[in-house]
Amino acid sequence: MSSLAIKAPSTRTFVVLLHPRPPVFCTVRTMWARGAHADNEALPEEIGMRSGIGSLIYIVIGVILASSHHYFTHADQLKPLLSALLAVALWPLLLLGISLHIK
Repeated sequence: MSSLAIKAPSTRTFVVLLHPRPPVFCTVRTMWARGAHADNEALPEEIGMRSGIGSLIYIVIGVILASSHHYFTHADQLKPLLSALLAVALWPLLLLGISLHIK
């Protein structure tokens, strides 16, 4: 199995070509940590970081949209609290105009 590293013109990103897989873009640090011969799969800490940031952004957007649709006005009772949690978790439905208020 052969590998080839090519430097991109204006960045520090490399393309690693391994036969028979398609090219994969890696950072210099990733290539150094795994070596040029390793499998082209992301390191566990990189996957965790991406998923954590994505989840945080999703929740923040949900809280902002739920707040703008007044789901937190009476969140001291059980039904409004459940409505607020549903609105945060399912915020794309709020954009479609679906009411998640539990009555």
